[in-house]
Amino acid sequence: MLGQVEGRVSTAVATWLTARPTEWRNAVTHVAIDMCTVFRSAIRTALPHAVIVVDHFHLVQLAITKLAELRRRLTWKMRGRRGRAGDPESDHRRLLRSNTEDLTDQQRSDLKRDLKRTGTYGKTSWPAGTPRRNCAA
Repeated sequence: MLGQVEGRVSTAVATWLTARPTEWRNAVTHVAIDMCTVFRSAIRTALPHAVIVVDHFHLVQLAITKLAELRRRLTWKMRGRRGRAGDPESDHRRLLRSNTEDLTDQQRSDLKRDLKRTGTYGKTSWPAGTPRRNCAA
């Protein structure tokens, strides 16, 4: 982090950036930010030539959040209730958030098998006896 500006308004960030020497600003080729539109707007104003990239932490955090939302929404549509222990999608929650290199071969195999069972949205083929709800209803 090169600097921190009080408040989250693009004018404050752009003012801080434009206060840097011209040589410094011209030397900046890439800027890593979180996904805040305020920062993106300020960088577009003060450093229009710079390539904006999203930092790894915030990108992973967004992916995990979206995956959890999807899992909860699909569980509700399939089962008409929140996920519970014993539901495959809930049981895999921790595995889906793990680093791939931390998974055992068995865990990877289980995830691949269960993800292949889910074809078209709402048409799953979980093992016999697994409660499910018709999503078309």
